[in-house]
Amino acid sequence: MSQQNQQVDDILAARKRRISFFCVFFLIVFLFLFLSIYFICIYTPSLVISEATMRITAPLTDDGQIDFSRYIAENFYPPELPTDENGYRLFVQKFGDVYLDNNFHKQQTYKKLNLDINVPPTMSMPQTPLKIVSNYYANIGQSVPNDIYDELSKTWTLEEFPMLKDWIDTIDEPLDAIAEMIHKPFFVSPPFENEDLHNKNKSQILHFGNHIQTCRDIVQLFSARAKYRIGQGDIDGAIDDIITIYQLGLHLKQDNPAFSVNILVGGIFENVASAIALDVNPEHPVNKKQLQRIAKTLEQLQTNNLLEKTIEMERILTLNWVQSVLNNYDRNDKNIIGFATDDKIFALLKYGRILSNTNIIYKQINETFDVFVGKNQHLKFTVHKSPPNNREIFWQMLTSYGRGQYCADAWVYYCSNVCDSIERIIQRCESMRNIKRLSLALMMYKIDSGELPKTDWVEKIKPYLGNNFEKYLHCLSSKNQDKGKTNYVLVLYDKLPADGTVLQLVELREPVPFDQAVMTDEEVLNDLNLDKKLRRIGYPSDVTINFSRQNGAVNSLPESMTNNKTTINKLVGKE
Repeated sequence: MSQQNQQVDDILAARKRRISFFCVFFLIVFLFLFLSIYFICIYTPSLVISEATMRITAPLTDDGQIDFSRYIAENFYPPELPTDENGYRLFVQKFGDVYLDNNFHKQQTYKKLNLDINVPPTMSMPQTPLKIVSNYYANIGQSVPNDIYDELSKTWTLEEFPMLKDWIDTIDEPLDAIAEMIHKPFFVSPPFENEDLHNKNKSQILHFGNHIQTCRDIVQLFSARAKYRIGQGDIDGAIDDIITIYQLGLHLKQDNPAFSVNILVGGIFENVASAIALDVNPEHPVNKKQLQRIAKTLEQLQTNNLLEKTIEMERILTLNWVQSVLNNYDRNDKNIIGFATDDKIFALLKYGRILSNTNIIYKQINETFDVFVGKNQHLKFTVHKSPPNNREIFWQMLTSYGRGQYCADAWVYYCSNVCDSIERIIQRCESMRNIKRLSLALMMYKIDSGELPKTDWVEKIKPYLGNNFEKYLHCLSSKNQDKGKTNYVLVLYDKLPADGTVLQLVELREPVPFDQAVMTDEEVLNDLNLDKKLRRIGYPSDVTINFSRQNGAVNSLPESMTNNKTTINKLVGKE
């Protein structure tokens, strides 16, 4: 009996051991699965602040994040900001900070410019002619004529706009003072901090809406006076104003931190100056010396590494934005660093940022920007990848790595579009500058020879372009930079129209040999309508064709206008 009991005890003990074994086994499997799920799906490694992830490792905020705002202020603003070398400081001293209503920001601006806010300005900022004309018709109870602004954009006189007589009588003193300020080495407004610094969802540096608005009105004032001076025969005075506009555009692009908005607005200012036609007053034709002044100014507009500087600034702003969004997402505040973005980006971030590997996000953003400054070319095929579709979202959202990659893809999609836009802006500005320089050379050749060249025009104007003439013959975006070719063609007419507004030079998609760089007016008409050869530059929604006129003006024709027969016929003198 005892032996039988012993066997039962042994069986029970063996069963208990098996149960214990299976319990331990399943516990181990459960722990393994749990840890696997945790580390794969839930665990998110801490952000490692390093050159690979953030590119900037200092300075830090009190909570251990990168203080991008302070970094920008310390590294991108000239040390001459609070001195008389800065024309904007002199402007605020004399005219006040005309578009800054926030008293907190105004106090900071005056302090950083080393000015006393209690000392009132000594001059008033003039009104623009457009505003004066609008107020005039409002005061007499009439609507503004449809064509009045178009007429004011051309050369004008007081006979056409008698309501501007007081403006003309009083404008010289303030504009001459502003011109002196603009020709200082710098024209830079200071950064200012947010009132609500405890809100970590906001950047501490705001964009300079007041600075851009001030510069925009300044350009309108000088442009209007230049066109009035041309109408009066004061070509030298008009050139002074045109050069001032060019210089202000250069300040925005070169001296200020390389925000893309500064590049865009600075380029617009250059285009405004280039669009002013000098040779429109038969009684006071432009001479060669005057054209050489404009040409010399254009040569000084070149900025070194502009694309690289702007891309680097966009990298910093994007990393700042990502840091703000990932740490304190607020769907109701899209303007985290001063500009709004696509709703799709925020929808992706709303879910993709949850328990995601943020190291991946920052690394991939940096790799994307590297591609656009000539690094990591082997990754170029990935920078235009679209955000993930709905099928991909499910699988990506299962893991921390996938969520990080998901969020990174959204930002890469956004970054690549921003970088492409910056590149197109710079290309368009350089193309306009090249056409202007070639147009000036043709005008100088005509003064010396009595007529425009009809064949081999590139060879004939080389002496007027200087030793580095080749840089004016190709658009920056042209992949074919052959020395014997050019992207610009001269428009030939059987009988040159007396109207100087007709086409002179247009830009081609692909460069052609010098001896083939001509088109007849009929060929231009066909190509504008059929989109055969002429180059389109810009955004998908804002594509333009760059060209110059016989009177020296350089303009862009929106692609949407290429089907407007009246406009096209006017460009080639058919109407």
